[in-house]
Amino acid sequence: GHRHGAADCASSRGSWAAVGADVDDRVDPGSGAIERWYQLQFFAAAVSGGLLLLHLVYVIALLVMPPEWGAALFGDSWQGAALVLLPMCISACFSCVANGPAGVLYGLGWARETFRINLFKGPLILVVLLGATWLWGVIGSAWAFAAIEAIILPFWIATVIRASQHPRHPEAILQT
Repeated sequence: GHRHGAADCASSRGSWAAVGADVDDRVDPGSGAIERWYQLQFFAAAVSGGLLLLHLVYVIALLVMPPEWGAALFGDSWQGAALVLLPMCISACFSCVANGPAGVLYGLGWARETFRINLFKGPLILVVLLGATWLWGVIGSAWAFAAIEAIILPFWIATVIRASQHPRHPEAILQT
């Protein structure tokens, strides 16, 4: 990109400060990058919120349906499914909320950080899942999945916030 004078740089920093970013003078304040970042934040929230809403409708339907409907839908597996339904639904809700930030991070070229989050999640799955399964069986396993997603969600949110505060390639915001 082209370089700006001191006044333009200060103007650029002031504009980005409105969204909490610390950006150098590579950002052209008239480029639309700031507006695009707001659009990406909205996109992340819309994806997460939409998925969560759809999932909650499904979860509520499953949780309130009469047992005979569950048996008709799931057959012989309904007894076992009913035991783990709530923790598995909670786990999926956390996962739905993480999808928006993850999508924005991939779009902004922060795949390395998403990989790191998943590298952290791998051992966490082994320790928490195996430990809970050992101690409490299938119900412990289901609650472990919910706990793992709950533990990981703040990392997705913190990383997308960090991406907004320290964009590596501000021009990528415009290309996403």
